[in-house]
Amino acid sequence: MQVGSVKQIWSYPVKSLGGEILDEALVDGFGMIGDRNWCLVDTATGDLASGKSVPRLMNLQARYQQGSPTSRVYADDVPDIEVIFPDGRVITGQEAASAAISEYTGKSLRLHPLEAPDKLEHYRMSTPPDEARQASMLNIQPGEDGPDLSDYEPELLGLLSEFSAPPGTYYDIFPLHLLTSASVAHFTDLSGANFDPRRFRPSIYVESASGSDGLAEFEWVGRNLRIGELELAVKARTLRCSMPARGQVQYGLEASPATTKAIYQTTNRYLGVYLSVVTPGRFKTGDAVSLIQA
Repeated sequence: MQVGSVKQIWSYPVKSLGGEILDEALVDGFGMIGDRNWCLVDTATGDLASGKSVPRLMNLQARYQQGSPTSRVYADDVPDIEVIFPDGRVITGQEAASAAISEYTGKSLRLHPLEAPDKLEHYRMSTPPDEARQASMLNIQPGEDGPDLSDYEPELLGLLSEFSAPPGTYYDIFPLHLLTSASVAHFTDLSGANFDPRRFRPSIYVESASGSDGLAEFEWVGRNLRIGELELAVKARTLRCSMPARGQVQYGLEASPATTKAIYQTTNRYLGVYLSVVTPGRFKTGDAVSLIQA
């Protein structure tokens, strides 16, 4: 059953920085080739930094200097990127860009390429996040309930209490994040807040089929999707953190606390769905998105 079509494909060369729209993409078992091949490391702790801990990162944008990689690569094989600043500066080179990002954010950060899955110490957090830090990351306000984590397997939650990301990747939990136009329209109508899809950093933004319910993708959890050559398992609803409320200067998006407030009040912080890869391959803008049996 067709539930929509691919409206946009987004790749983010650097974790938490703005990305670029692709016409087509190649996906392997770890996710989209070229997506989040770089991150920023906090030089004081050695931990991976993100827009949750360093919000000003979200005002920056990154792109590959000579094109995205065509296969899964690590360390010195990861292609160079350039970073675009709100004032129009374009900084190239790992050292120069790291210095400029540190100056812009007021925090000592170093660009670091993706490391292989066996480089566990690179991904291991210096200190597991305590309750206060978790509340800050999820934008939990005084008097609000914490999130329902029943969508996520205990083994996965245990992994993420030790590592900043699943080793071998720089994504948060799952390889791909899908958002639908029906959900965006649903929350925009409900709240009046600015639910621009770029706030939510989707990998795949889907133009929903006519007549789709606003949160229909929540019913896809446990089912599979066919998109181009891909078969993708819909693993869980996407738990939203504080990042969608942040401003993103490069897109002209101002801070919008009403955005995360509406999500909390309506779905207890869920919007969009996470996907894992069953069958790798290519897909492109305009491809049908079909719900199939697992």
